[in-house]
Amino acid sequence: MFIGAEFVERFLLANSPVLEFHEFKDIYLHYFHQKSVTGLQLELLQKYLFIPLDIFYECLQNKGIRNKLDAWLAFLCSDDPEIIFLIINKYPEFKDMYAHIYDICQNIEKVLGMFSKELRELDRNTVQLMIDEMYYSFLQTILRQRVEM
Repeated sequence: MFIGAEFVERFLLANSPVLEFHEFKDIYLHYFHQKSVTGLQLELLQKYLFIPLDIFYECLQNKGIRNKLDAWLAFLCSDDPEIIFLIINKYPEFKDMYAHIYDICQNIEKVLGMFSKELRELDRNTVQLMIDEMYYSFLQTILRQRVEM
């Protein structure tokens, strides 16, 4: 299963940035949806589930892994060998995923290659942005000069 960076950023909060989340110390699943102020009922696609992983991890320490959702969240936020052992014992299907992660970690060259590829793309995008900004600035200068004439 691939989890995109946007998904992780928007829904799985590794360190809860909003203090309000910490007011609910035992609750780590927060559902949100849009609502009309007029009372109009429409089925909208924008529904949100925020999961502050730091709060989940604190609950995990106290309550353990109770279901498959807990196992998935623990998989995403913990590298503690004891928790990994508990997950694999309770849900053997996670073993292949942990093995894959272990293989990736053993092959540092491959990991660095992936990192280098991302940096190259980031550099390419940065250069393109700078060119676009310079071009826009150039056009503004030309327009100003023509207006002044």
